[in-house]
Amino acid sequence: MKNSLSTEILRTLDSSQQSIVEFLKKLIQTPSVSGQEKNIATLIRSYMSDFGFKDHRIDSVGNVIGSIGTGPKKLLFDSHLDHVPPGMMINPYSGKVMDGERFGVRGKVMYGRGACDTKSSVCSMLMACKALIDLDIKLDGNLTFAGVVREESGGSLGTKNLIAGQTFDAAIIGEPSDLNIAIGQRGGAFLYLDVKGLSGHVAQAEHCVNSFEKSIDVVDCVRKKVEPRLRKNKKLGTPCLSFTHAKVQPGFVSIIPDRTIINFDFRYNLKYMPDHLISDIRHCIKKMESTDPKLNAKVDYMTNKYDHHEYKEDIPPFYTNPNGPEVNIVKSAVRDVLGYSPHSILWPFATDGGFVAKKKIITIGLGPGDISFVHGVNEHVKLESVIAASKIYALLAVKMLGVA
Repeated sequence: MKNSLSTEILRTLDSSQQSIVEFLKKLIQTPSVSGQEKNIATLIRSYMSDFGFKDHRIDSVGNVIGSIGTGPKKLLFDSHLDHVPPGMMINPYSGKVMDGERFGVRGKVMYGRGACDTKSSVCSMLMACKALIDLDIKLDGNLTFAGVVREESGGSLGTKNLIAGQTFDAAIIGEPSDLNIAIGQRGGAFLYLDVKGLSGHVAQAEHCVNSFEKSIDVVDCVRKKVEPRLRKNKKLGTPCLSFTHAKVQPGFVSIIPDRTIINFDFRYNLKYMPDHLISDIRHCIKKMESTDPKLNAKVDYMTNKYDHHEYKEDIPPFYTNPNGPEVNIVKSAVRDVLGYSPHSILWPFATDGGFVAKKKIITIGLGPGDISFVHGVNEHVKLESVIAASKIYALLAVKMLGVA
């Protein structure tokens, strides 16, 4: 990229700082709990029209999508529109600008649900596209922005629908990374253990089968026999399994329960997958059944439904070569804006990037926001990071696609 073009892009976005802040505030002030993204998608499409996107639409599942540039190379900017419920946040949709000192950070921040995860990335990606349009930069390739739906509620419906019928050479996933480069993540699967018994009065317990107690036995077996098999992987670290929720039926203190369902979360690497875990737990159950004929248990994926389609709750892991050309381009863009090279990190959480990488698309994560404030009551984002991200996204688009 010619220095003069880079300077123009940076100057344009410097002069747009107030517009960036106002746009982010508007996004935060538009509630978009997962599954309720229609209003924000409509708002963004209106902004796309004002920004000068020639191609913009809302697809069949509610993603808002726009493209600029023409050419064989294809780059995707992907960030989700939905957010988790506000919980105990005070005025969660205020988009209030305040001093970051109260959160232990320097400078001005914007507070609100979704500020960090991931409306700041949505804002920065779109403002980067606007700068390229305003400067009439003819990209030698296609840059697609996708504000996707239903990332937080599991299943990643929006991104999976987006990439089902098309592909891209590379994708930037807009999730909080504090402007470092995320080159991978562990996968995340939601699973369940279903144990059945025979109910009756607790005074006649010897004639019943206590599903709750049987479930504890299975969990104990998993802890002792299966968890030691969870080996560290040098790329993505050690898998972890957490039992998180139990439903005991009928749930009355003097009735022996006849069914217990325990949900658990499995974060996994590239070597030991959910199917391996399920197989090992089933083997554990089978061995227990050989000495306890009253045990009736099964384990499987949790599922979700949308539009009469059922899908497993499982987000794949990914790992991108930290020395690959696309990663080096992103590093260069960050260096041009911040004046130093970013760290390469692994996201501790699962993102839509797993589904994108599974399609053989080079996948890189980068976004403003501190991971430690994601989903919390103090969710906020540093405004200087949002502005910097806008510059980085614009520069890396030009560096990756080139100029016609």
